[in-house]
Amino acid sequence: MSTEQFQPITYKKTPVERFNELLQQELQETAMPTEHISPDWLGFASAALRSSSPMSLGLSPAQFKELFTACHEAKKLTLLDFSTLANNLESKSANDLGYNMNTYFEVLLSGAKAVEQWNEIVNGIRERVQKQVAQELVDAKEKKSVVPLTTIGQA
Repeated sequence: MSTEQFQPITYKKTPVERFNELLQQELQETAMPTEHISPDWLGFASAALRSSSPMSLGLSPAQFKELFTACHEAKKLTLLDFSTLANNLESKSANDLGYNMNTYFEVLLSGAKAVEQWNEIVNGIRERVQKQVAQELVDAKEKKSVVPLTTIGQA
């Protein structure tokens, strides 16, 4: 067997994969507004992280450390950080965190405005990314349909 038989396969992303890639990038780069995130909520989110592992959150140890640090420096939270913290916190029970039920309910409900704000921001980002991917598809289709003038009339 010669190496000529093994040609690299070029993989083109589907529109869904491209959308997910761009959305993930936006969520990683966009800061989460912190006016609705209380210190109590951050404390609970930190406690929830301490009872989690990087693998349970789908993170590398380095990413987990960055998230833990961001949790203590709220101004550095990205949209992705916030969603990871909120989902992780909601996956823990009051018992897991060592809090009584009243305190647990108070803190979970205190994060509701921040979650609502996150949803509004992310919905806007989703719409913008959908339009971008749609435009990329249109541009790619137009590029394929353009026949260079140098090839017209050549046999």
